[in-house]
Amino acid sequence: MLQQVSEIATSQVQAVQTQQNSRDKELTSLRQQLVDFQAQSNDKTIIGQLSFVNTGTLLVVREFEI
Repeated sequence: MLQQVSEIATSQVQAVQTQQNSRDKELTSLRQQLVDFQAQSNDKTIIGQLSFVNTGTLLVVREFEI
């Protein structure tokens, strides 16, 4: 009887450890996805700012051409 309880407890511990490992992997994945998303957002922001500056520069150049 005690042996069976011990085996069940061991099995439950292993199941909990497996769940925790899965959660850890998922959390790591989500963190990486967030970093990637922030990098993309930063890239898009920089592109937008450069585009705005470029448009302003083109307008100034055109004024001098006229």
